[in-house]
Amino acid sequence: MKVIVNNDEIQIFGGATAKDAIRRYFIQKGEKRTNNITIRDQWEHEIDSDAPLREGMIITFKINEEE
Repeated sequence: MKVIVNNDEIQIFGGATAKDAIRRYFIQKGEKRTNNITIRDQWEHEIDSDAPLREGMIITFKINEEE
């Protein structure tokens, strides 16, 4: 299925979670992964990393500053 992560289309398996989509995003970008992120849906509601995704969903994430 296709979802949008930070304005990039990601192809991910059915039943994927937000965490799975963000992992795929980092792989496609060749960037280092981090666990210190905040994930939001298309309505700007914070969602859990284990939230299930549906075809066409739009999510964004922000890397939180380390304390």
